[in-house]
Amino acid sequence: MGEPTDFGRPASAILRVLDALPGSARLTLGELATQLLPAWQAELDRLVARAGAMDEVPTCRRGCAACCRHPVPLAIPEAFMLARMAAGLPAAHRERVLDAFEQARSRLDAAGLSGTALLSSVHAYRAASIDCPFLEHEQCAIHEWRPGACREHLALSAPARCAEEGDGADLLGFPLRIGEYFAAMAARLLGGAPVAIALVDMLDWCAGRADGEALRSWTVAELRAHSVRVLGVPAPD
Repeated sequence: MGEPTDFGRPASAILRVLDALPGSARLTLGELATQLLPAWQAELDRLVARAGAMDEVPTCRRGCAACCRHPVPLAIPEAFMLARMAAGLPAAHRERVLDAFEQARSRLDAAGLSGTALLSSVHAYRAASIDCPFLEHEQCAIHEWRPGACREHLALSAPARCAEEGDGADLLGFPLRIGEYFAAMAARLLGGAPVAIALVDMLDWCAGRADGEALRSWTVAELRAHSVRVLGVPAPD
């Protein structure tokens, strides 16, 4: 078998996780995200290391939270995963997170952004000074489980480009983005078109689906078969 393509290696990383699970086990979409994100981070680390060898080194550092003030898109599996994690936090921490979501919604209302296409309103969103509800002391409180849009937002330009221009940073490119895979999988399994949910709207969006789509599950064998079709690449021999 030849060397996997740039796209094929990340796709195969997803399929390897599913291959390691019992085929008869059942996963919800949120559980699918939980299973895949650690392996996806390892694949990103490999791609970042390879880029570094070609002098494409991300300037992102701990404590730089400029991108934590952008509107963050979530695929449905990521939204369900994070909503469940927020609900399972210790009481005091959960109350802080819920309050942060309330503050974010209040700032959106005050800025007249409610009901608008938040994900395409980067400059207006940043002007409203809306922090990610999971940002605590300039650190991501869910760093291990942050969504793909955050993991893959790796700037090659100076940090000021992120802070001052919002969407003007030069970013490291990836052959496959996990959020696109999650969105395509959710569309295939639930029906309809791929959906992107603004992170600040996540709790409200998920609340109406907590007893429905959030609880639907599929066997790992079914998820693997759908993944092969979504990714368009078979598992390695």
